Amino acid sequence: MSNINFNDYFIYDETSPSLLVNKTDRYLNPKGSPVKVQLHKGKYYTLSLKGKHQAHRVIWELINGLIPEGLTIDHINRDGTDNRIINLRLATSRENMLNRIQPRSSAELPPGIRFHRGTYEARIRTEGDRLGKTSKRLEVVKAWLLEMRIKLNGEFAILDGLQTT
Repeated sequence: MSNINFNDYFIYDETSPSLLVNKTDRYLNPKGSPVKVQLHKGKYYTLSLKGKHQAHRVIWELINGLIPEGLTIDHINRDGTDNRIINLRLATSRENMLNRIQPRSSAELPPGIRFHRGTYEARIRTEGDRLGKTSKRLEVVKAWLLEMRIKLNGEFAILDGLQTT
């Protein structure tokens, strides 16, 4: 948590490239100018104001107030550079980790499913346990994995490649 009241310095503005504009004249940044941000490790934007701050956290606090202790900000669409307020939500560390891009074992299979020795295998982790389902039919393991992800992870469930059209 920050001890800076970002409302004293910035205004949320979706027409600004950084989604933030300066509320007052600051250093070489005049009032009304877009806030300068830097891409950190290719993942998310930071800005400088009495130290470095993650832009998504600043935007959240401008709109919603302080971030409660023990919670973090999750990018719903998994794009850490998309700081529009509609793409941000509060999450626990576990929920935030659930909403990360899953590694793929195969370009043809959804994350969490692999083909091994003639059968499809789906795996999911819970609080300390690992659950799995195997079948010769891909549709069976996809349906099971979809059901388990929704049951265990709710709104943070990653459904990529599991939903049928």
